Amino acid sequence: MDSLHRLMSIWQQFLNFIEGDTPTAAIDTVTETILTDVIAENASISVGYGENVSTILYPQTNSRFREVEVSARDQAAGDLFVQVCSNDFRSAWEIVRTLTALSIGRAEPRFTHFGSVDSRQAGPAPRNTFGFHDGITDAAGGAITPPDHDLRMEFDRPASGSLGGTFMIFRQLRLAVERWDTESLSRQEQIIGRSKATGVPLKGVHDSHVALMSSAATRILRRPYSYTYGPIPNGGIDAGMLFIAYAGRPNSLVKLAELALSSDPVARYVHDIDGGLYFFPDRPWDQ
Repeated sequence: MDSLHRLMSIWQQFLNFIEGDTPTAAIDTVTETILTDVIAENASISVGYGENVSTILYPQTNSRFREVEVSARDQAAGDLFVQVCSNDFRSAWEIVRTLTALSIGRAEPRFTHFGSVDSRQAGPAPRNTFGFHDGITDAAGGAITPPDHDLRMEFDRPASGSLGGTFMIFRQLRLAVERWDTESLSRQEQIIGRSKATGVPLKGVHDSHVALMSSAATRILRRPYSYTYGPIPNGGIDAGMLFIAYAGRPNSLVKLAELALSSDPVARYVHDIDGGLYFFPDRPWDQ
């Protein structure tokens, strides 16, 4: 845990720096060669912990991780999950580079993904790699407020009092766009269950993706990001979705993902590449 503490400490120094603080010597050595004019506005950095670390820092999460079958917990996915978001891609990339440089000798990256949300239209639901407007399942359209037990986990810590957090599932889903693009518009709309033009759910379609997810009765927060990495050896395109969803119980997320990858009519166009399960606390573990 000492190495983790040192890593989180130097990352916090970096966050303070991009928010305007004077850099420490350790930060200055790295940032002078990487960062020049990162736009800190509208940038956010979130850190989650995999099961191996979370159950040490937050023993209360152990029982909830154990609700999930071992094969679905993806412990090999890593002990930390770092999500960097920004309205400016270059700023996000420079932050990722710097966090990676600061972790040398303390942590080793296992994967890095870059995704985006289509922001060309003014509506609330962007289009995904399938070309459809994304649906969003949230907490009845409102903000998450304690004690929302569907979406959060609340517990007490002797040293710092009440603390909460949420579990997150991440999956890289490669979409077989070359196969999908050969389907007719009508067939695509029947599979998804929405109008491709407007995103409005279709009536009377009971075996679509939208109908299946609506019947799951699982309250989550989710945000898929589209990615495109280029050609793959079989002649296809490595493009798809970086699926991220949050809930108070990890088993809810895993069951929903399993349902989507087995019974969903979209499943034949999706390849589950990798992912993991993590706990995101409200504040750093040493506060």
